[in-house]
Amino acid sequence: MTSPIFCARFSDGAEVRMTTWHGGDREMLDLKRGVRLARHAYATRVHNRERRTGFDGPPVVIPGIVEAHFEDEDGVTLQKYTTKELADGRKHAA
Repeated sequence: MTSPIFCARFSDGAEVRMTTWHGGDREMLDLKRGVRLARHAYATRVHNRERRTGFDGPPVVIPGIVEAHFEDEDGVTLQKYTTKELADGRKHAA
C-alpha cells in the first residue's frame, strides 16, 4: 500500500491534502499524525503568504478542522472522521 492522503478542510474554508507516511507493518491510519501535519501545513502556508506580502502581524491562528478523511491514490475514501474524532486528534497532536 502506498502512503494514504490525508485531506482536511478548516473552518475558514482552506483545504490541505498531503501524503502521510504509513509503515507497511501498520494496519491503522494515523489520525493524530494527519491532524498534526495538516495544522503545520496550514501555518506554513499562511506564514509564507504573509512573508511575501510583508505582513508582520500577530502569530498565525490555526482554525479548527471541520472535515477530514484519508484516501488512497485513486481517490477512494479509506476512513472519514467525525468532528469529535478530529477534536480529539488535534488535542493529542501538539
